Order: sequence, then C-alpha cells, then structure tokens
Amino acid sequence: MYKLKHSSWNEGIILSPSAVSILALEGKEKFYSYCTQLSKTLDGDADEWVLTNIKSEAQKIAKLMYYEPNVIGMQLTSKKLQTALYKKCGTSASDSAYEYEFRKTLKLLYELCRDISTDVGYDITLNDEYDPIDVFKLFSLEIKDEYPTLLLRLVAFINIHAEFFGIKVFSFLFLSNFLTSSDLWMLHQHCISMDICLLLIEPQMPSSRYLTDIETKILLVDEDNCEIAIN
Repeated sequence: MYKLKHSSWNEGIILSPSAVSILALEGKEKFYSYCTQLSKTLDGDADEWVLTNIKSEAQKIAKLMYYEPNVIGMQLTSKKLQTALYKKCGTSASDSAYEYEFRKTLKLLYELCRDISTDVGYDITLNDEYDPIDVFKLFSLEIKDEYPTLLLRLVAFINIHAEFFGIKVFSFLFLSNFLTSSDLWMLHQHCISMDICLLLIEPQMPSSRYLTDIETKILLVDEDNCEIAIN
C-alpha cells in the first residue's frame, strides 16, 4: 500500500491493490499542470509529487510508478523494453535448462561462420567470445504489440513493466474513456493477482454506475485544492 501526494496538498490518495484508486482533478488548467508535473517527476526533472509507503516513508517514485498519458498510443516496443527483453533472454540462455543446447548450437554456427570467412580468401580472425544477448539481436527479437482488445494490451503492458522494471503502481490518464465497466473490473482483478496498484487520473468523477462492483478509493481535488476523499 502506498500514498501519492502532490506538494500543494495536505493529504493525498491511497494506492492499494485491493481497490482501484481514482484521482479526479477539477479545473482544466490545474489538471494539465498536475499531469505535466507528474510526468516530469517520474523523469527526474521535478519533485512536486511524492510517493510514500504505509509507514509514511518516502519511496523512489520514478522506480516504482509508471504514468501513461496516452493509453491508445502506449508502446510495447520501446528501446528500453527491448533492451530489457534481450537481457532477460540472454540470462535465460545461461540457465541449466538451456545452457548446454544453446552453447552446442552456437558452436555449430561459429564453425560455419569460420568456414565461410576462411573461404573469403583473406587472413581473418573470428572472435569466439560472445555475449548471449547479441545472439538474440541477430533475430530482431521484439515484444508482441498487436492485441485484439485494449484490455489485453493493458494486461500485457502491466505484466511486462512489472516483471522487467519492478513497477508497483500503474497510473493511466482518461482510462475510463476507453474501458467499459466490466473491462475495468477484469483489469483490476488482474492487478490484484499481480499485487499491483491501479490509479486512474481523470478530469472529473466517473459515474457511480461505471464503478459498479468495483472497490474504489477516490480523491477529488477541486479548483481550490480542497481534497475530498470518497470511499
């Protein structure tokens, strides 16, 4: 469980896997100001937002939290993700289940490349030292980025970032505009199973009908910066 707080607030919003946290920020100008500051804080360029644990101890927000302002355009093929994927596969190649076959197969490839380079007719040296990561780069390894529904794409997005980077809090902008109530419920169930906190950042309160059967923790911050907790 965590608490997310802006420096201009007295309290903040509780983040827990057991509930969907909704941060409703009223006032267009302040809404975009808060969101911009959050993005900069997570990039290390600002410090207006603070993440604490249940003991009120400050946490490394940039390490534990992910903020996605463009749900429709979110990418699963970023350079950072691909680098993490190569590292993961390279490490797995050294596991006992794969190491023998991996090295045996690579030796055959090395011998073939040596024969080909010898036939070129020049005095060529072929280095037999390698990094398993580079082997996977030969085949342009990529994370699948095509899913039939946004819900499945979100699940894959959360799984990958949680596994590769240890993200514990996922915050999405305008998510209620793109997911049905049942989709949000299913996404939350998945987050519960992953021990992940889900935060929706919205310019206004979603309707009570939309949140039917969904456990929520809601904080409304009005244009005067008054914090109204709705649980």
